Amino acid sequence: MRLMKLHWIAAPVCLLIGLLMGRMGGAADQSVEAGVREGPRQRERQRDERESPRSSAYGSLRSDIRKAPSDKMAGMMKRALTQPDLFERRALINECFQGMDAGNWHEVFAMFAQVTKETGMTQDFEWKMALMMAGRTGTRDAAEWFRKNAGGDQLKEAVWGWSQVDPAAARGWLDEVSAEDPKLRGQLLAVVLGGAVRCNGVAAMKMLEEIPLAERAGCVGDFGWNLVQRDGLDAAVEWAVQTKAKGAGVDDAYVQQVANQVVGQIFRGAKDVGGGREAAGRVARLIEADPAQNRHIAKFVSGLPSGQPFEFLSEISKRPVAAGEDMQALIHSQLSSLAQSRPEVAAQWLQSHPQDPLATAVRDLIQ
Repeated sequence: MRLMKLHWIAAPVCLLIGLLMGRMGGAADQSVEAGVREGPRQRERQRDERESPRSSAYGSLRSDIRKAPSDKMAGMMKRALTQPDLFERRALINECFQGMDAGNWHEVFAMFAQVTKETGMTQDFEWKMALMMAGRTGTRDAAEWFRKNAGGDQLKEAVWGWSQVDPAAARGWLDEVSAEDPKLRGQLLAVVLGGAVRCNGVAAMKMLEEIPLAERAGCVGDFGWNLVQRDGLDAAVEWAVQTKAKGAGVDDAYVQQVANQVVGQIFRGAKDVGGGREAAGRVARLIEADPAQNRHIAKFVSGLPSGQPFEFLSEISKRPVAAGEDMQALIHSQLSSLAQSRPEVAAQWLQSHPQDPLATAVRDLIQ
């Protein structure tokens, strides 16, 4: 009797389990079909929902920062600096930078040191940005504070920031403090000119031309780097061309210094990203303005990696500046030396560029 009773109970239980399993299997099939129908956008939405707690916290803090009054921005910066996710932290710090002003710059900047002291967390890149922003927003007050309390690179970053928004005022302040401490002029004049470039490249060039030649020479590096970062290499090439036009026969050493600075930046850019042809076009422009700059061709041929020297020589040989006998002889000499020193690279380049105008000459040199 007991065994029969158990069988009687087990039958409906098994039936119920079977029905449930069927429903679960059907739901799974429907889920798979739905996933196929929904496609990647639906799956991305589901992923975003799984990550919503973090995104929600980030969004909430970003909203708080954007709504915070000036006197609360230091507290917002502290919260931003302790955000766990690196990318969200940087975005939130940038939001706080937008809230820095003449009244709160010092308190906002001080949060970097306070957070490091309390937590050990550091943000080197953002800290340098904060120095620049302190200068942009605190202007003269910030420059004075860093001059009296920090000096060195911190002062330079702050003055650089100030010069980006009001270079004339920054230069006037430098004239004042240099009377008290002459060493500051040598330390900060190039910084002021570099910031001036970021504000207005044309006005900065005029400011550069107004200072004595000896001081001008000390500003070339900062000026050229900032000019490239603001307007690109072509603007720096034009700066060198204009310098040659204005200073020919008078300040030859300075003209060459500017050209060297620009060529160095062209070379570094080409070396890092494989821009042999782009570099050749810019060097050709320099040579058009000053034929003596053809001496830099050897730098690119010997220093560029892989097949880029062939790219450089191919491009410059197409330019009008290469029509003269002296340039043709120079290009052929460099090509011959290159093919002999890198025969395997020459063969690979030739295989990839069989129709290049320089291909016949390369083929003859490696046979």
